[in-house]
Amino acid sequence: MADLPQPVTPRTIVRNIAWLVAWDEAAQRHVYRRDIDLTIEGEIIASIGPAGHDQHCEAVEIEGRGFAIFQASSISTRTRPQSRC
Repeated sequence: MADLPQPVTPRTIVRNIAWLVAWDEAAQRHVYRRDIDLTIEGEIIASIGPAGHDQHCEAVEIEGRGFAIFQASSISTRTRPQSRC
């Protein structure tokens, strides 16, 4: 019996993201990156790199120019005001 073909994982590339908040594993902190492409395969971030780095032919492309992207669950957005003026 022949092996059945595996389903293709959809690939989406968000191109030219103006600002991306990314985790820097070496520094163990979040960093701000500019002019970035974000490649997503299925529900997984496959790659993050300089604009134009991923030239995959079978991808849905989204223009990200002017957008800021961050993973909300990994960044604390709570603030504590120093004064109540």
